[in-house]
Amino acid sequence: MPSAAAPKRPVGPQAEPTPAGGVHLKPHLTAFEGSLASLETAPLAVVVDLVRSGRARTRPELVTASGLSRKIVTQRVEQALDAGLLAEDGLAPSSGGRQPRLLRFRADAGYVYAALLGASEMRVAVADLDGRLIEDVHEDWSVENGPDETMARVRRHFEHLARKTRLGRPWAIGVGVPGPVDFSTGRLVAPPIMPGWDGFASDPGCATTTTPPSGWTTTSTSWRSASGPGAPSPTDATCCS
Repeated sequence: MPSAAAPKRPVGPQAEPTPAGGVHLKPHLTAFEGSLASLETAPLAVVVDLVRSGRARTRPELVTASGLSRKIVTQRVEQALDAGLLAEDGLAPSSGGRQPRLLRFRADAGYVYAALLGASEMRVAVADLDGRLIEDVHEDWSVENGPDETMARVRRHFEHLARKTRLGRPWAIGVGVPGPVDFSTGRLVAPPIMPGWDGFASDPGCATTTTPPSGWTTTSTSWRSASGPGAPSPTDATCCS
């Protein structure tokens, strides 16, 4: 019988830029608490992402796909199970010997909030860790209203979505803006269509990306392109954990 999923712990993803211009939110050393704090960062993130993406579904497949040793894979899988990021989900067919246990990424282990600002509209959403939108709201809104009024409006939308979905505290909050962002400081730099926003940063600790896609949806592992009719097209984004 497959073992039950371990209880969830209050963990969260760590944001960092990716070469492709997205924001990579992966299980990171500083994002975990308690017994996970001493982990090496990369191997845990690699194991979780391989399962999340479907490239590996069992421990033997993880060994092959990751290049990590069986011992390290076993350790990282157990730690991911304890953290609530993975769950065991039945048995895979045997290739000779004992059947390996199937592993499943727990997209419902946490949630992220996202706000996408355009010149004349905003979209605010809650998504699970696999990028699926749970609830979202669209509003016609001019960024010329300025950063204070705009971010207060975004906050009210977040609070409304939190009440509506009754979900716990988000693991991360991402804000896409239609203007250039200084990567090193996370601040907007002379945005041409955003009067009053120069030097603004929604949080001093934000990570930024300077080559974003045309439209974004949230996910725990990446901010993926999701352009569509009427989708705002930010030129930069700020991601706050």
